Amino acid sequence: MTAAFAILVGFLLSNMPSPVYPVWQDQMGFSASTTTVLFAVYQAGVLVGLVGIGRLSDRIGWRPMLAGSMATTAAAALMFAVAPGPAWLLAARALSGLSVGVVASCGSAAVTAEQERRGRDNGPLIASVVTSMGLAFGPLLGGIGVDLNPNPAQSAFVLEFAFALLMVVFIVSGMRTLAIASSPRATAAEEVGLEDIGGVRTPARAMLTAATPIATAGIVCAIYMSVGSGFIRDALDVTSGTVGGLLVFVVFASAFTGQLVFRAVEPGVQGMVSMGASIGAAILLVAGLVVGSVAVLFVSAALSGVSQGLAQTAGYTIARRVNPLVRLRGAYAWLNFASYLFGGGFVLLTGVLLTGLSLVAVTVTVGTLVCLMAVVGIGMLVRNRDEIAVREVVAATQVAATMEPQPDRG
Repeated sequence: MTAAFAILVGFLLSNMPSPVYPVWQDQMGFSASTTTVLFAVYQAGVLVGLVGIGRLSDRIGWRPMLAGSMATTAAAALMFAVAPGPAWLLAARALSGLSVGVVASCGSAAVTAEQERRGRDNGPLIASVVTSMGLAFGPLLGGIGVDLNPNPAQSAFVLEFAFALLMVVFIVSGMRTLAIASSPRATAAEEVGLEDIGGVRTPARAMLTAATPIATAGIVCAIYMSVGSGFIRDALDVTSGTVGGLLVFVVFASAFTGQLVFRAVEPGVQGMVSMGASIGAAILLVAGLVVGSVAVLFVSAALSGVSQGLAQTAGYTIARRVNPLVRLRGAYAWLNFASYLFGGGFVLLTGVLLTGLSLVAVTVTVGTLVCLMAVVGIGMLVRNRDEIAVREVVAATQVAATMEPQPDRG
């Protein structure tokens, strides 16, 4: 479960700054629009990690990649803890994004491959759940730190720094153990069993069907991650950092709860439930700001989380069904690319619109676009239900047949 813990630690930091943004705004004197830029820089870092740096794992193996990712996470956490101004926050957000891009793609692929080596097909579910757990508990830790520590930026980020360093030590120790036990001719691909099992061509339509719900669900989640705490403070006059962190926690606690509740449901149904939850989340986000209700915002956040969690689980499952393991890291990278591209793009759009429109007008605009995308996503899931229901690449059985017995490497 090394890769799963690395995913958890990487995603803890990704959301930890959310409840601290309003405090940094007061301390450093920047606006809510700057907050959206900070979040967009993080998104850009994720995209670079997904489509650029993550490719190295196909050549050097996932353990060295995750060790480097955890070292990057540690550096980012330390920069957050000592940041004297927005420039440091920008750099820390970029480093955090790079790390998340790596763990989201090669970490998730490693979890799936290692579980299949053990004859289990729950790898996509595990990868999705630990991602949601990291996204949930990060802002909660950050919010508690704001309320308990006179210097709110320090406590939570110092704790995250320690977590990341421990993961570096743990992964490097595992690499040394493997180096002693393994043949010198072992390849990086063999480390996680990434053998191509027949030159299967990835169906583009199935991957697009998997990506659309993830992209749609990522929009409202990204808004809560970036400016949700600001909404709570500025629009509803709630100044508690814990409440701001709890709002984002609810998003992703609902995500992994939904993933566990619907774990036995077919991915097509998971995707449709996800799109319905996206529509509800967008409508209630607008309603909560119009009526000035924190409770309504929390319900919207919960629906947003259910949408994100189910979309990710469905997407990962569909991707595994239509891709051999040798292309799974790239497939997961594509799905996460869609999520972060749309999430970051809409956060930037929100920041631009806030300079000329009221908060309610901006959320109505974004909510309408989310609803339209959700309707398109439902249509694609219905139209392509036969394709995504058939396992074009048989995961555990074919992989097991192509591999020699190997020792349990953890």
